Amino acid sequence: MERIVMSSNQIDSHGDRMTKEALEGAVKTINASRKLPYNMNHRRELPPLGIMADGQIEERKELVLLTAAPMLFSKHEMIEIEGVLLVKESFDEELLIVSRYEEGADELSISLDPTNFTSVEEFERLNSKIYAMDKSASLEMHGRKSQIPAPELIISVAAATELAKFIIKKISEDVVDDFYEAAKKKIKEFGSYAASVAKLTREKAVPKNKRLSTIFEIHTQPFIELVVKSDDPSLISKGLNPNKLIIVRKEIQKFSNHFDIDKIQFILSDTGNWKFNFLITNKGEVIGQKSTFEERDKQYKRFEIQSETLAAHRFNKPLFKNKNGKK
Repeated sequence: MERIVMSSNQIDSHGDRMTKEALEGAVKTINASRKLPYNMNHRRELPPLGIMADGQIEERKELVLLTAAPMLFSKHEMIEIEGVLLVKESFDEELLIVSRYEEGADELSISLDPTNFTSVEEFERLNSKIYAMDKSASLEMHGRKSQIPAPELIISVAAATELAKFIIKKISEDVVDDFYEAAKKKIKEFGSYAASVAKLTREKAVPKNKRLSTIFEIHTQPFIELVVKSDDPSLISKGLNPNKLIIVRKEIQKFSNHFDIDKIQFILSDTGNWKFNFLITNKGEVIGQKSTFEERDKQYKRFEIQSETLAAHRFNKPLFKNKNGKK
């Protein structure tokens, strides 16, 4: 597979510029022992296609490019876990994939992509409203470098929070114990808060024709992602209900009996139930639902067609052959 340009020292479409020093730092990250995942169009709910490798700096006069070689998983197989058929992808050798767990987290942080707002002022006004709701929350921003990506809200919580402790608590017959009762109220309050933040975000974020993705990052070990793709904030309150979260807890325990999990992700259905999506092991294996991998592959095929079409136009070459096999 050809190398791709990941960044440069030129001003991008969002008005940002990377220094040469920052690009050199990114090379070290790409070439570290933990490998960057090769994701499809910044879509967090899709499993990675493989990893990014061999980061390099390429200089052409004043132009400085950060390039890397995407490596697709070499092994694809179906496996059965407790009666459920899942897809497993991996490389011939074990490796570690970059883990968000290592970043840590404050008790609560809210992150938005400024590109999803019509102006910097609109972005800052929303942040002010969110801060007024809970002044202990850390407000951050993230960038996906897409022209106008689907709206995305990331809510990160630390391992010490009631939500995190409740999910990773071992299943036992005394689930309705003192801890459960004490945590139940706080988890429901947090659900209402998160729904309010999502409601404000959906009102101000663009584009309006794409659903808001609310991603809960829970900095436990394993790292847990809870994804809600909906413009209905009440669905978040339904999902962050202790009775619903018990399903997440049971699924994590089930998969932990079979794999050393680094990261595991669940998606909330339209009926308010959490469904396992995919996980990444500490050996660099990716395991998940067949439908999830099929959607990822469909998006990747579309990306390849678009890239080929762009290249054909760029070099003024026809893309397709005629019936005689001639261009």
